Amino acid sequence: MSDKIELGQIKEIDDIRNVRENEASVFTPWLAKPENISILSKAIDININIDEVEEEKKIKTEVGVGSFSADIVASDLDGRKIIIENQLEETDHRHLGQLITYASGLKAKIIIWIVKESREEHRAAIEWLNNNTNNDIGFFLCEIKLLQIDDSKPAVQFVVIEKPNNWAKQSNKQKAKEVMTKTEQLRLEYWTEFMNYASKNKIFEENNFNLLDPNINATNTFASGAQEYIFNITQQRRSKQLIIHLYVALPFFEFLKSEKEEVESKTGLSFEWRNLDNRGAMDVIKDADLDDINKREEQFEWLITKMCSIKQAFLEYKKKCLKIISEISFLVSRSYQILRKKSIDYYDTHNNFMNVAESAVSLYSRLISLNQ
Repeated sequence: MSDKIELGQIKEIDDIRNVRENEASVFTPWLAKPENISILSKAIDININIDEVEEEKKIKTEVGVGSFSADIVASDLDGRKIIIENQLEETDHRHLGQLITYASGLKAKIIIWIVKESREEHRAAIEWLNNNTNNDIGFFLCEIKLLQIDDSKPAVQFVVIEKPNNWAKQSNKQKAKEVMTKTEQLRLEYWTEFMNYASKNKIFEENNFNLLDPNINATNTFASGAQEYIFNITQQRRSKQLIIHLYVALPFFEFLKSEKEEVESKTGLSFEWRNLDNRGAMDVIKDADLDDINKREEQFEWLITKMCSIKQAFLEYKKKCLKIISEISFLVSRSYQILRKKSIDYYDTHNNFMNVAESAVSLYSRLISLNQ
């Protein structure tokens, strides 16, 4: 008996034109089959109701929404409606608009966009939708890959690019059937009390923070109503800490960092500043015994007060940032016009022109620094 093991080479097939050209007639019906939609189900950690496909044929293809048609309409084991839009090419604005139209028209709770390649602006759009819609609605952006071992038939792999924050891997009904751990029970209890407290807080309401359904997650995301940043609140029971994580778009983060001392002075907070791959993070940590029921109201008040003071301060800095960008746009545009005309009609001397050009370059450099 030989000890030699023969292993094949996995390769990705970049050319999916044959699949793409027959998207509606071939790929969509293929994906709607139980054995294939189960691959997507595992990738996004949602139990799509496969029994309905086999028995009652409740998973439908090409479902009309006005003058458009949703590729696939299904549901999960909790009965939440799912829509799947296939775009086997690079993402575009048209399909993003259709996706939102389908979600609205069909009252979907789970929205899945399957694409060949996702552009940065569309990844950001899906992230924004997840951060600014109700907690029971989730948007997924998945890229499709075709893999092959040597000369075998191609196999499909779904890679999740964007998904909702803290999305539960199990449906609510499934989790209810299981016994929660002691830590999960304490988290649920804490979030339930906090949401009840926040719902009665006038300042929290005036600042337009979203209220979430209580859950067992250690961290929850609170949309700020602004595209530039979101709040994540974390319960750290072991270290007895309550943490506000701010995730900030890089240009705005760099601007805030340049005003660090003033930002911390105005908010009355000392942040931990961190540069991440595609955004910045600002953390505020409070020592807190989360299991001491008598101290919870004080903790809730601290959270709400700090979240609101941060948001109000950021509004001021956002206006300042936009003013700088406006100045840059005007001066660079004016200088460009002069350069194109190759004249100095607007100015008495060459030196005046050079002064304006240098001002534009200086301001433009500040803009570049915000975007690095």
